[in-house]
Amino acid sequence: MFMRLSLLLLLVSPMVHAKPSLKGALQITVMDATGNPVYLATVTLKNPLFGRTVRVAKTMTLKQIPPGSYRIEVRAPNFEPQDRSVIIKAGETEAVTLTLTPATLSMGVQVVAPSQFSLMKQNSEVSSQYLDRDTVSRLPRFGDDLFRALNTVPGTSSNDFGSAFTVRGGEYREVHVTLDGMELYEPFHIKDFTGIFSFIAPETLGGITLNTGGFDATYGNALSGVMALSSSEPSERRSHAQISLGGLSYQTEGRFNNGLGQYVFSARRGYLDVLLSLGGDEEEEGEVEDTDVTYWDSYGKLAHALGINQTLSFNYLLAADGFVNYEEEGMELEDIDSDYDDQYFWMNHDWVPNDQFSLRNTLYSGRIDRSRFAFSEGSEERVDYRIDDQRETRYRGFKTAAEWEQRWHFLRFGIGFRQNDATFRYTSNIKNGIVIGGVGERVISTNFDFDNTEYHAYITDRFQLTANLNVELGLRFDHQSEPKDDQLSPRLNARYQNGPHTFRLAAGTFHQAERGHELQVADGVTRLQTPEKATHLVLGYERRLPFDIDLRVEGYYKKYDNLRTRFVNLTKSLVFYPGLSGDRVAIDADQGRAYGFEIVFRRDIGSRFSFFGNYAWSHTKDELLDGRELFRPWDQRHTLNLAANYRAGRKWNINGAWIYHTGWRTTPFRYDATTDTIEVGAWFSDTFPAYYRLDLRINRAVYTRGKRSFEIFVDIANVTNRKNIRGTEDFTFVETESGTRLEYGEDGWFPILPSFGITWRF
Repeated sequence: MFMRLSLLLLLVSPMVHAKPSLKGALQITVMDATGNPVYLATVTLKNPLFGRTVRVAKTMTLKQIPPGSYRIEVRAPNFEPQDRSVIIKAGETEAVTLTLTPATLSMGVQVVAPSQFSLMKQNSEVSSQYLDRDTVSRLPRFGDDLFRALNTVPGTSSNDFGSAFTVRGGEYREVHVTLDGMELYEPFHIKDFTGIFSFIAPETLGGITLNTGGFDATYGNALSGVMALSSSEPSERRSHAQISLGGLSYQTEGRFNNGLGQYVFSARRGYLDVLLSLGGDEEEEGEVEDTDVTYWDSYGKLAHALGINQTLSFNYLLAADGFVNYEEEGMELEDIDSDYDDQYFWMNHDWVPNDQFSLRNTLYSGRIDRSRFAFSEGSEERVDYRIDDQRETRYRGFKTAAEWEQRWHFLRFGIGFRQNDATFRYTSNIKNGIVIGGVGERVISTNFDFDNTEYHAYITDRFQLTANLNVELGLRFDHQSEPKDDQLSPRLNARYQNGPHTFRLAAGTFHQAERGHELQVADGVTRLQTPEKATHLVLGYERRLPFDIDLRVEGYYKKYDNLRTRFVNLTKSLVFYPGLSGDRVAIDADQGRAYGFEIVFRRDIGSRFSFFGNYAWSHTKDELLDGRELFRPWDQRHTLNLAANYRAGRKWNINGAWIYHTGWRTTPFRYDATTDTIEVGAWFSDTFPAYYRLDLRINRAVYTRGKRSFEIFVDIANVTNRKNIRGTEDFTFVETESGTRLEYGEDGWFPILPSFGITWRF
């Protein structure tokens, strides 16, 4: 009760003591030379203390603007950008008319491929901008983690515990993540829970491009999707500090040496155990529980110009986390201790001798260390285990990427080399008293090292066939030394524009090789498997509807070949340690299919109310070696995401998001007392109940003198406290008059989780 009263006072007190002040307004008119509206025009109004980005159909008025000098930036596809300064006066409406001139768009900035979504882009000029920075920052997200906001993108799916997400029926590992060209591997904290938080601070990013299929040949080693992150490009000194129930963070960026150099730095320290305790269960009588979940991460970039056409930048990304859990109740004891350490270092040298050619050379190295110990005995589920898991993965490499742009061609090519080595020390002794399709006892002891080498090369050419048709052809070559294998990946993308109608097409093959950190040693695997293959076909259409609603429709088909042996649990969507459950089985599938369609809509023209949403229908199955077909555990037939935002003046903002999808797959089973066995039905032939969750976020801005401002936020995940089922738990044999019966409970995803914090910008 005290915390609720304190939070209420914290939110209300700025209103009580605020002095009324007059605001101004800006009337903006954007049109072409003939006086017609400009499609997808984006207007940004900003100064050091205020910023707003809106979509303008032709004329609109922005109200409640603090008096002062502002810069207006107008961006629209197929038009030259236009900037202008304006002075807003108290109590007055300033009228500005901007007439845009058609641009001869370079091929490099045109979005040819479908299934591409841009988020938080700085000065975006392309129509693929799905959500701007302001919209993303207002979305509800547990732990204030940016990756969790991405589950609003169509085709993606994630669970409550993890920030990692799947794309169009693929696995989590099938999404290729990069930061300024550096590939990141499972960039998440607390990986035992599929990565609870990402270790990339949102304030350090200048933009995100997410490709959910049909991406070009510059990207490799990804079957389903690519998420390309770019760091912030600071134009002035800015800093911010945040304190919340989840932890502390600090970020600063700016320029030095007369603008020739720039820097970005961030550091975060998290206290997840505090946040989870607000929605967790209370300890029962006689139960002893001690949980400590902590993490920290830091990112830094230092760049400086070398003459007039070269830039050298040094980057690092560090992350570490620990998970300690001790539980004791009666004769039951469980002790878990996990530590992870991720390190990335890379250097980029950019050379831009003229407006047509650019070259980037990247030298990099990194490591991923894992140390896990777990012990349990006397469990009600009759699972006794002891696990000691020590892994070290190292990698280093070099790559170069070039771009050459002509009037009607945009050529890209590159090569790369990478050396990997890893060490594994793993032992486990597991006894499962209750077996549901898996094994009862298993002992694994493995101790080995391995190394391999990778090469890649690619070339793409984007060109204009007709005035309305652009095409991009690409070819990629990849090689691995262990297991020795080569892959060729041809790809095609096309874009056809006819007035307000835009059609896009993508087709091609994609390969993904297994990396050392992915090796499933906990399931007894000690050798890398040959690369998997996926064939994509994507068709897309987009246009603006009446009432300024943007519509986007896409259909896709994805065929998998040469799939790895995959280990899954038949009755649980999430397990903390592979192999602990008696329902873990191997899926030997040679082929698979995923297909579906997505409908995306949004409306944001700068008014107080805006919304966006999407619906997806999907179907995903594997074909086993014996010819049987099997649903994938995360098969999600229907998905509906809705989000609405209300700007209650300049200081208040309220955002709600509703997520719905049909339940994930599970396997039916029953206990046969006559044979004392558990009979298992067809694998993944049943589903859990439908999942839905309502999230809410409220922001309150407090402006002070100078460039300082505060923002207070309240974030509530699962407002209705719905129990979404993720699996079964607490198996117990009960003796009754009619015989022995197997009883078990339902395990749920997160309950209601409130959080609040304060951000100070200066």
